[in-house]
Amino acid sequence: MNAIGVTYQNRKKYTISETVIVGPESTFNIGTGFNAGVESISVQSDGKILVGGDFTSYQDETYNYLIRLNDDGTVDDSFDIGTGFDGLVLCIKVQSDGKILVGGDFTTYKGESYSSIIRLNSDGSIDTSFVIGSGFGSTSDPDVRCISITSTGQILVGGSFDTYQSEASKNIIQLNSNGSIDTSFVVGTGFDDVVRGIAIQSDDKAVVIGSFTTYQGESYNRIIRLDTDGSIDTSFVVGTGFNSHSYMIIMQSDGKFIVGGGATTYKDISYSKIIRLDTDGSIDETFVIGGGFNSSVYGGVLLDDNKILLIGNFTAYNGDTYSRILQLNSNGSVDSSFDLGAGFTTSTPWTIAKQTDGKYVIGGFFTYYNGVSYNRIVRLNTDGSTDTITN
Repeated sequence: MNAIGVTYQNRKKYTISETVIVGPESTFNIGTGFNAGVESISVQSDGKILVGGDFTSYQDETYNYLIRLNDDGTVDDSFDIGTGFDGLVLCIKVQSDGKILVGGDFTTYKGESYSSIIRLNSDGSIDTSFVIGSGFGSTSDPDVRCISITSTGQILVGGSFDTYQSEASKNIIQLNSNGSIDTSFVVGTGFDDVVRGIAIQSDDKAVVIGSFTTYQGESYNRIIRLDTDGSIDTSFVVGTGFNSHSYMIIMQSDGKFIVGGGATTYKDISYSKIIRLDTDGSIDETFVIGGGFNSSVYGGVLLDDNKILLIGNFTAYNGDTYSRILQLNSNGSVDSSFDLGAGFTTSTPWTIAKQTDGKYVIGGFFTYYNGVSYNRIVRLNTDGSTDTITN
């Protein structure tokens, strides 16, 4: 891994999930963009774009770690964050009722104590019906890195933490819709390391990925499927699992999973950084990656035809040069209709969201795409060209 990758791996940002942005076609004017990294992009039902990260300004105006943009890139001033957060926003999940769950490495919002998680109303005010008490705690520095919602409205939270409301829960917990602990979801000793992503199936079973090697004291290397009560679903057979971190998981409509990360093997079989698994945890051998990626995959979005646009720290796929972004066909071959040009040349893209018109909003730590300056956010057309201007 090159120096950029090594530096990046030491940061506390992890998990990218697919988000659909609703909005009309328009030019995305970011001006001077963000002054630091974008970690998460999500949306409300009206198509406005929520952006979280470790930035403290956008277009040279102060916005601490969270902002909402209109479809054209302008700031939505109806979303009032006040003084914002005092630390990183790592994940954003919009509920079906428009309320916004925010997780990260923070301790306050608008000067009020909220440890690592909060729920906001659609105008940016605090939803006081979501009661977290003392929130998340840890012997070091707690953070929330992924949030998923079940069909019954329970909130499954993963990250790096030891307790919630002073109750032991190691790196994963399920909450009721009011913020209380769902005691029907029993994690026991939980995970021994960070949870970075959670994919909820239609039956509410959860496929969990991350850096862990055990769950409830049993060996599960960086991937596992849990039943609705928190117990291990042994029908999902992962064997020796992955030999390194998993960062991304996307579930297809057919129930198969695309998993990306830093691993070079799954079940001791060579698969470099990307793989597609069947519903039972077996390798889907119709997804042929050849030599795969030369460095980590951090995120992606799935297209309707099961093509997938991937971002990460890689600079090559199957021996050919692709700078940190690449679109694959459903069989793992390169989709040449997506022309990335020079790609991301200065630093790493981290999070990606797909609009209903097929355009992509990408955030991260980059300052250039295809040779043009874009500070930490850019919108691309379906062919890889930019739909973004700067001042």
